[in-house]
Amino acid sequence: GNLAMHNDITERKQAEEALRRKQSEIQALINNSPAGLVLFDAAPPYTVLVHNRYYQELFAEPFRSHGMVGLNIYQYAPEVEAAGVVRVFDEVVRTQEPKSFLDFPYDSNPPKESWFNWHMMPIVLDGKVVALVSMTTDVTDLHEAQEALRGSEARLKKAQQIAHVGSWELDLPTGRLTWSDEVYRIFGLQPQEFSATYGAFLDAVHPDDRASVDRAYSSSLAEGRDTYEIEHRIVRRPDGEIRFVSERCEHVRDGSGQV
Repeated sequence: GNLAMHNDITERKQAEEALRRKQSEIQALINNSPAGLVLFDAAPPYTVLVHNRYYQELFAEPFRSHGMVGLNIYQYAPEVEAAGVVRVFDEVVRTQEPKSFLDFPYDSNPPKESWFNWHMMPIVLDGKVVALVSMTTDVTDLHEAQEALRGSEARLKKAQQIAHVGSWELDLPTGRLTWSDEVYRIFGLQPQEFSATYGAFLDAVHPDDRASVDRAYSSSLAEGRDTYEIEHRIVRRPDGEIRFVSERCEHVRDGSGQV
C-alpha cells in the first residue's frame, strides 16, 4: 500500500511539474511575441484582463511601468482614438466576426504620432462572446515608408509629364504590364484608360514598324541581351496622328540570372 501511494504522489508531482513548465513556456511565448496581445472583457467599457509585455511597452508612463490590467481603453488612450476602437469592439461583439483596421493614430512611447494595425477576435462559448482578443502591431515605419513612396511616385509622375517621357514595366513571370500615366498620354489616351497589355502597345505602333519593334523586344530576350533601343512610329488615338518615339529597355535579372 505504501509503495502504491508513493507511486501515485510521484506521478501527480510529475504531472504538476509538466503543467507548470507548459504554462511557463506559453507565458514566455506570449510575452516575447513581436505583437501586442490583449484579452479584454466582452462587455463595455471593455476592461483589460491581461496583456503581454509588447503591448505594455507601446505606451508612455505610467502605463509602461504599471501596465493596463483592470483599466478600460478610455483610461489609457486619447478619447477620440478610444471611441473609435470601442466602436470596433461593439461590432465584433455584435457580429461575432474578427475585424482588422489599419493606420490608427495613437500616443505611444516615446511620444509621437504612431500608427498601429489592430486585429480583433471574439472568443465565443455557447453562442455568446465571452472575451475579446486583440493583436496589435506598430506599423509606423511601414506607414511612413508608404507615405514617402506615394510622394516619390507623385513626383515621378510630374517629372515624366514635364519631360514628356513615359515608362513601362513588364513582369515576365506573371505577364503583368504596367504603364506610367505619361505612356498613355504619348499614345493619345487618358491615364489608365484601359488595361495595359503588350498587344495594346503593338496596336498603337505604326503597322509598318510593328514587326521590327516586336523583333527588338523578343530577340533581346532570346539572345540574352540586357538592353535594347529602337525608334519607331506610333499612331495616336483618337485622331490618328503619327508621332515618332524612342524607346530604351533594360532587363532586370534575379539571383539566378533569369530576366
